[in-house]
Amino acid sequence: MLKQALFLLGAGIIILLLLGSRPSAEYTATDVHFVKPGDTLWDIAGEYAGNSIDRREVIYEMQQLNTRLTTQIRPGQELVVPVYE
Repeated sequence: MLKQALFLLGAGIIILLLLGSRPSAEYTATDVHFVKPGDTLWDIAGEYAGNSIDRREVIYEMQQLNTRLTTQIRPGQELVVPVYE
């Protein structure tokens, strides 16, 4: 009985972690953003997030779309960004 309860508890925690790590909004297309001097990921995400999407979700998707993306972006760098409708 205790093993079953622990198994169910563990499975529930895993499911919650998986659900919590997924963005809540789905993007409909992608665009290419050319980094300008002074740009930050937070600012770029804000340009594409609109009013209803959390910037952290946009940054998460940017990390998925740009496999080598780090916080150290540089002017002229091309970033694939999600576009939300």
